Amino acid sequence: MHEPIISDDDHGRLVAGSFDETLSPAEEARLDRLVAGNPEVALEVARAALVLDRLVAATTVAADREYVVRVLDHGPDGPSPTVMSGGRGRKPGIDGTRLFLRGDDRFLLVRRFGDGSEFLTGSDGAMGWAVPPKGPVHLSRDVRRFRRGMPGEREELPFVDLRAGLEELRLGYRLALTADGEAPVLRAERQRRRGRGPETVTVWFDDDGIATRIEMAGLAAEDGQPRAVALELVSREDRGPDFFGHAAHHAADRTLEWE
Repeated sequence: MHEPIISDDDHGRLVAGSFDETLSPAEEARLDRLVAGNPEVALEVARAALVLDRLVAATTVAADREYVVRVLDHGPDGPSPTVMSGGRGRKPGIDGTRLFLRGDDRFLLVRRFGDGSEFLTGSDGAMGWAVPPKGPVHLSRDVRRFRRGMPGEREELPFVDLRAGLEELRLGYRLALTADGEAPVLRAERQRRRGRGPETVTVWFDDDGIATRIEMAGLAAEDGQPRAVALELVSREDRGPDFFGHAAHHAADRTLEWE
């Protein structure tokens, strides 16, 4: 009996299911037969899986990286109005935000108000913290406490935690290795069975497996959030041992409040 022709959508579902181990025994058998009879599919599965493993491993290295966040599509309502500091708890937009990462557990997010003052949120791996332009510095034992507001966070693709964000691509995404000129590119396309998340995630990376550009498109444009954003690597400068602690970013006499 001949194996029925597999559509592109079904092919993508089987390949995606091979990453997150959600295939039934019958589907696993179908994929095994597909791989055995089609070397191109076997190569696609193996190469994409190896590349993702390499990208995830690179995030655990305790090296500093600085990304700039660019909004590629503001959504149906267009760019959000400029927010001034002291605006009833409103936070600045993310276009032009700087994101600093070290390893997979430390980050600093620098957002700028319209008057030039900065709102900083971060984690040193042991606590989360937020430093507004004025008032008390907020601290929390929950390292995720001040990560809200970044694209992908509510879709469970948290690129403030780059390792976790890449790991999420194993769940309900079809992975394919392509090229942009001579540069390799990993493209992830959301499958129908995954309810939330960007429709596509595209990752450019270098020879060390460091993501040099990440684009997320098809985000849920809720509460003025953008539909598409990019994270662009701009620096690998070492920021020193204390950079991801809150004390490095405010005066010593600021009041500290635990949440």
